[in-house]
Amino acid sequence: MFECLPEIDPSADESTLIDQIAELETVKSAAAARQARATAALDAS
Repeated sequence: MFECLPEIDPSADESTLIDQIAELETVKSAAAARQARATAALDAS
């Protein structure tokens, strides 16, 4: 499941690291939304 996440290069420049953080925040938000929908579906069943 986590293989699709980007590898973090600690030696990358600041701009690249900021872009990677933003990408990971987007993934985290999408996961939270799916979790909320799954929880609502479970509660409704």
